[in-house]
Amino acid sequence: MKKFKALLSIIIVVTIAFLSILNTFALTNINNEFAISVDCEEEYAYSSLRFNIYKMIETSNTDFGIQYEHIYDKTVSVDNDGVYKFSSNSSCVYIEVVKDSIQQGYCVNKPSKVLNENNTVANFLISKENLTLMNSLSNEINLSTNNNTNMVSDCPECGSCSQQVNNYDIQLANLNRAASTNPNYVPNYINDGEYTNGFFTIHYESDLYSDSIINAIYYQLSFSKASLCSTYMFETPILKEGDSTYHVYLNPNLGYAGVTPRYYNDSNNASYIVLDIPTTSTTLSTTYKSIITHEFMHAVQYEYYDTYDPILYVYNEATARLAQLIIEPANYIADSVNLFLETPEYFLFDNSNNRGSGGVLFPLYIKENYGGFTTIKNIYESYHECLNLFTAMDSVLSSYGASFDDAYLEFREACYDIRNNYNQYQSNWSNSPAKTILTEDYVLYTMPKLSARYFEAVASESGDYYTFTFSTANNTSTSILDLKSIQTNSNGVSQTQPLTFTGGYKMVTYFLNPGSKVCLMLNNTSTSMTAYVDANLII
Repeated sequence: MKKFKALLSIIIVVTIAFLSILNTFALTNINNEFAISVDCEEEYAYSSLRFNIYKMIETSNTDFGIQYEHIYDKTVSVDNDGVYKFSSNSSCVYIEVVKDSIQQGYCVNKPSKVLNENNTVANFLISKENLTLMNSLSNEINLSTNNNTNMVSDCPECGSCSQQVNNYDIQLANLNRAASTNPNYVPNYINDGEYTNGFFTIHYESDLYSDSIINAIYYQLSFSKASLCSTYMFETPILKEGDSTYHVYLNPNLGYAGVTPRYYNDSNNASYIVLDIPTTSTTLSTTYKSIITHEFMHAVQYEYYDTYDPILYVYNEATARLAQLIIEPANYIADSVNLFLETPEYFLFDNSNNRGSGGVLFPLYIKENYGGFTTIKNIYESYHECLNLFTAMDSVLSSYGASFDDAYLEFREACYDIRNNYNQYQSNWSNSPAKTILTEDYVLYTMPKLSARYFEAVASESGDYYTFTFSTANNTSTSILDLKSIQTNSNGVSQTQPLTFTGGYKMVTYFLNPGSKVCLMLNNTSTSMTAYVDANLII
């Protein structure tokens, strides 16, 4: 009896295993019927068309939704009626038109489709309309162009100013011109009042400013010097040759809050500060206190370099904004932060339209995650040795087991959800960068060095398939591209996953659960090269 029971148990186990194998075999061999259909009156226009078919394989199924990878199946052509029918053991397939098979003078609307059990026919329309690839930065590039080289014709520093004009850095060219000729910043009439105390001498027009406001300005200058040069150990600004104090000028007609140029033809290459403090002021507001700290930070920065560096120039503006946070709440920099977030597709250190100060988010991220304000000081010290900002950051961040590339990519990801990733976040900041709207037509995106694009899809009420495709163009190497998916579920919890290009191409599909979303973040990590990427989104 015992032998019989044992034998019966073995038979039952084997039978269950066999049925399981049979069931698996049956499931994997279910054939789903699909079709490709081309709508065009001229057979010539579609006779040479080829279509790539990809099986969609589920790679993960989580609270964030289902993610699919794509496996190439075959390339096919339609018959004389413009139709191709096929079967697949994949429940979802992706169809794309092979771009170089489109006849010259014709275009295909929506050149890729996702098919599933609810949508089994891929319909393609061929027309003679011109297909224009959009350059996503064309308008901004035109706005940046400036041919006004005559504006520095009478400047003693015309060589360097012309270089600055060629770099579209008109503001800096104007500053150097004014500093060299010296009539606009420091008119002679403001020298009739003078207050010296400790490190500073303040020059002003005595009929316009009260003693109380002069004292307030002095105390703020001293506080800024103590904070930056004593607490954080930055270099103290060097003094003009033959002088025993650092000079600050009050010019109520300056036209903007402040500026810190160098003296022209000073052997020490020293700087001075000019402030436009309202003559009606009786006390110094928080805003003007922060402006004084901002300008003194510029004076400190001069101690680490002598020659113009366009990247450092923008970084200097960002760290001067960062220094303002010593004085004022972070809500004061909302205008700069939001301007920066509106255009993540620009170079990280781009200064067009005064975006440079918005770059404060990057050194702020470094400060919050890599050792505080002291790390900012260490980067300047390293720059003084190597004269390259990226090398300097690599050197300093290496002590934290990181590099510039690491910090840059972490920063771009943190920007996607600033509300939760920045301790300094304020309610008047944007909580995420602007998104690039993908269409079903391929668009050629120009990505300057160290730029980012955020391609986002938000789930419908019933959920849906979203297929992203990216392919490099114009000989762009995938080695300079970094692609990640950031999936967020209905509870606001996110997870990040790196995605790898294969042969200059990446395609990934998501079925998003209601209330969830996915963002594909694409970065050009190069510090010197522009990238070009075709992209589209199929829903």
